[in-house]
Amino acid sequence: MESKGWDEAGMTDADQVRLATVILGASVLTQDFEGLRLKPYKDTVGKTSIGFGRNLDDRGITLGEALQLLHNDLIRCYGECDASIPGFKDLARARQVVLVDMCYNMGIRGLMNFKMMIADVVAGDYEAAAGEMLSSKWAGQVRRRAVKLARIMKSGDLSAGDLVVA
Repeated sequence: MESKGWDEAGMTDADQVRLATVILGASVLTQDFEGLRLKPYKDTVGKTSIGFGRNLDDRGITLGEALQLLHNDLIRCYGECDASIPGFKDLARARQVVLVDMCYNMGIRGLMNFKMMIADVVAGDYEAAAGEMLSSKWAGQVRRRAVKLARIMKSGDLSAGDLVVA
């Protein structure tokens, strides 16, 4: 039977306090019993799990959890780009978006292997940088992504990749 979820909106103050104390107590016990694993693993019955025993095979993750993971990863990528690419913060926002997305896709090490592209970006030769992107092995692997990102890199405009970001 699938759960219909929990709606706290109609709860009394007393019910909210009761819920909070039960969740807190269960959290302490669950963390103790399950332990923390930050990478997927097989649990005692062979289910792929993560964290404090989250069953990924049967439950997966929610859209909200997926978006939170993406957000965290993109924040990390922004910091890695800022630390690794000279003048990153001075680039047009659209070009920062391209580099952060590339970092997310292949990791900072993979991105930094684009030595000529990075040099072109630092020198302000965005057409050459876009050419480097499109002539790479990566472009053959991710096709549509590479084409859109190269258009954005060349133009400095997110709309060149059919994106609208406020």
